[in-house]
Amino acid sequence: MHTPLYSLVEAAVPAGPSVTLTRLHQLNFLLTGIFTTICNQIIFNHGGADQSTFLLSLPTYLGMLLIIIFPEARQDLPVNVSHGSILGTSVVDVLANILCVYGLQLVGSGMFQVLYASVVCWAALMTKFFLAKRVSAWQWIGIMIVVVGLGTTSLGGHVHNKQVQGALGDEDTVHVFFGVAVTLLGCMGYASSYVLGEHLLHSHPTLPPQRLCVQVGSLGCMLLACYFTTHTIPKWEVLVTQSIERKGGHYGMISLLYVGLVCSSLLHNWAHFFLLRNTGAVSTGVLQSLRSIGVFVVSGVLFCEDNHMQCMTTLKSVACLLVSCGVLVYS
Repeated sequence: MHTPLYSLVEAAVPAGPSVTLTRLHQLNFLLTGIFTTICNQIIFNHGGADQSTFLLSLPTYLGMLLIIIFPEARQDLPVNVSHGSILGTSVVDVLANILCVYGLQLVGSGMFQVLYASVVCWAALMTKFFLAKRVSAWQWIGIMIVVVGLGTTSLGGHVHNKQVQGALGDEDTVHVFFGVAVTLLGCMGYASSYVLGEHLLHSHPTLPPQRLCVQVGSLGCMLLACYFTTHTIPKWEVLVTQSIERKGGHYGMISLLYVGLVCSSLLHNWAHFFLLRNTGAVSTGVLQSLRSIGVFVVSGVLFCEDNHMQCMTTLKSVACLLVSCGVLVYS
């Protein structure tokens, strides 16, 4: 008897000689994605990631850089691969990551992950118009169901704001709506990165996915290092030390979580670039929608008491169901 999660993952796997390997990568992608989002929220709640430090972006690109442990990642770039196209893909990915990390801290992991499911919608539109790939009628219907689910999530957040007005206040409400806008913009960026990555890997069959991953990770680390040396490190006492003390966090636990994020990023991006080549940008986006279900439920259990925006409500549950149905219809 297959579990529901196993069946959903299996439904999205294309037929072919690498079905088992693809299924394992999809499960890896889902589980590490859920782990990463929850860890990010815990670190933020304990003061280990002020919004302006962008420390939460670092594990992502360190993990991508560590893909270099795989032999394929150390191969020379094919001569016909444009360095400019790799640079463009990397810059888009870094900007999208920064926007999504910032949005996560404003809206909380529960709402963030459902909003993040919109990646599939943007990816479908972009592959249709820029890669001229055909999206079937049933796939479009599934995507539209996901869109309705996302709209229900936003409505649920607005209604819940009214119900807990005394706890949140007008300023917090503005932050949440701003966070929704920032997150959706980041999702558009991630979809662009997916499509650019798929185009690169498909137009250059000799380019190993691991090699592209290391290139993106290298640039991400360099850009973040520049930002850290000019902003985060000079203000470390105020932005990090005092923030941790103010929120009652512990350096040991936060450091351990950051190490866990780096390891999770390595596994997650190993799967991500494999899936871009073998299933495409849209199918990878569909998995992001499925990932939202796990994060949504776990966030409601872990964070509701400290942040009312994380609590499960009727509308949020309906949104969760709609996104799941949209994924099934698409698959």
